[in-house]
Amino acid sequence: MNSGWKLATLSAAALAFTIGASVPAMAQGRCAASKIKAVCKKEKCLLGVEAKACLTGTAADAAKAQKCRDKFASTFAKLDAKGGCLTSGDAAATETKVDAFVADVDSELCTVPAGDSGRCGSAKIKASAKKACCLLGLEAKQASRGGAIDPTRAQKCRDQHASTFARYDARGGCATTGDAAAQEAKVDAFVADADAELSAASTTTTITTPTTSTITTSTSTSITITTTTSTTSTTVATCANGGIACGDPCGTCGDGVCVGPEGSCSLDHCGSTAPVCVRPIPNGGGMFVACSADATCSPGQACTAAPGACGTGSGNGCNALCSE
Repeated sequence: MNSGWKLATLSAAALAFTIGASVPAMAQGRCAASKIKAVCKKEKCLLGVEAKACLTGTAADAAKAQKCRDKFASTFAKLDAKGGCLTSGDAAATETKVDAFVADVDSELCTVPAGDSGRCGSAKIKASAKKACCLLGLEAKQASRGGAIDPTRAQKCRDQHASTFARYDARGGCATTGDAAAQEAKVDAFVADADAELSAASTTTTITTPTTSTITTSTSTSITITTTTSTTSTTVATCANGGIACGDPCGTCGDGVCVGPEGSCSLDHCGSTAPVCVRPIPNGGGMFVACSADATCSPGQACTAAPGACGTGSGNGCNALCSE
């Protein structure tokens, strides 16, 4: 065999490989999913404490309520410390949302009339807690795996809630009746608000690296590698990750409509560059009012308007968010 220099040039185009920085995006999704699940556990835990207090006619157990809060705070702290979350330092803001929801549900349903043990109010509180947790579970799965929420499963969450309220109203003795729709709106707004807080738009980066190798063989071997890297970043929007057009149906609430960024749609999301899925006014407690941005609306609502009408009050209002 010729012992001289042998030069071999290998075209490694076939060896070009894609490194998906969707891996960080996946980590962000898993973190968001874990935080959403923590919200589910906390609201269900606290409303469970309130339901028991309503049943027995006693004050809520402060020690048990604190355990609900401590576990929630611990979960958020661990996830933030681990890193890779899309959002961080949001435990306090999210906790406030949960506490407000729990207080709202309890104050509306635990009004015990004379001669009633509080069983009706207690059962309705548990039903609202269960529905919220059921829907949040679907949101967590979507945050972790992507794709659309199964509307059949979302409807099962709602049907079970409606069935419980109807059953207790039919039995009689409830301090409040005919309140299923109002409670459903509260739960849907809370779920949409929590999901929007924790699973905001994410960024996925794909790196493609074609490689050409030149190998020179003699008594020693040297390898020279020339690498070209291209990076593409994609921002995923709301309204089913940008896959739903302005004015088209969206979300799991059954009447959601996708509203586009201000100035780009037949319906404007005032003061925002992101699309949003909302329910028509007055569904879910929405109302016509002069608003120019989401901050001027209540939690769980978005400011929308006809083109050019943001802030005018004419064709302008705060719509309830529809969970996607």
